[in-house]
Amino acid sequence: MTTKEWLLRGWKIDSEIEALQELRDEAWSQLTSATQKLDGVAVQGFKNPHKFDRVTELDEKIVKRIDELVGIKQEILTAILQVKDRRYRTILMDRYVRFKTWERIAVDDGYNIRHIWRLHGEALQAITPYTERQKDRGQ
Repeated sequence: MTTKEWLLRGWKIDSEIEALQELRDEAWSQLTSATQKLDGVAVQGFKNPHKFDRVTELDEKIVKRIDELVGIKQEILTAILQVKDRRYRTILMDRYVRFKTWERIAVDDGYNIRHIWRLHGEALQAITPYTERQKDRGQ
């Protein structure tokens, strides 16, 4: 696993969490939708106590993935904080902990995007020794 792949682990889990949240919201919306009748609005009843099982399962998966994401972010942050150059730390944190886009990082830091990409390449070289230690520890 390359340094960049190691750092990108959080992005993947964050995307999975967002997808699970969307599924949960859709399931919840379907469970709580109202139906229109000629004599007014009637809310569908909850006669089946297992109707909420799918929402509960999704919530449990979301919590589990969030716990994993927090652990991975802690590992990544531990490696980032060992980098001496403040600019490198900022770019690495923005990209791999805060999940900002390159454009957002450039605007926030006041650089053009090409300069951010160049600094990112240097930051990856600077962090590699620390990520290798983390990988050797099995994290």
